[in-house]
Amino acid sequence: MDFSNAFDLTLKEFGLTGKAVAIDAGVREATVSNFRNGSEIRTDSLEKLIKALPPDAKQFLFLKVFVDDLNPQAIATMLGLLAGRLKESQGDPDYTKKSVIPQSPMSA
Repeated sequence: MDFSNAFDLTLKEFGLTGKAVAIDAGVREATVSNFRNGSEIRTDSLEKLIKALPPDAKQFLFLKVFVDDLNPQAIATMLGLLAGRLKESQGDPDYTKKSVIPQSPMSA
């Protein structure tokens, strides 16, 4: 799912208004409205909008953008990599840096 559709869905899912997010982000309401309707947005404005979202809404947004379109094998690979990263960050002595990435992990 593209960012503008995912952003629009996120606002709807969490009962957020474009006006409220625009105010919290410090951008014009028209910027939010245009983006929700598929117009391009400057990177700095998108960053401000994302930062203005509540934490659970941010997670929802990123899941919609990066996970929803993945096939089960790609999701399993991503979860395996995240688990390995978590073990590594916690100093797990049994963690080895063997590659767990299949030939085409992100293909749909």
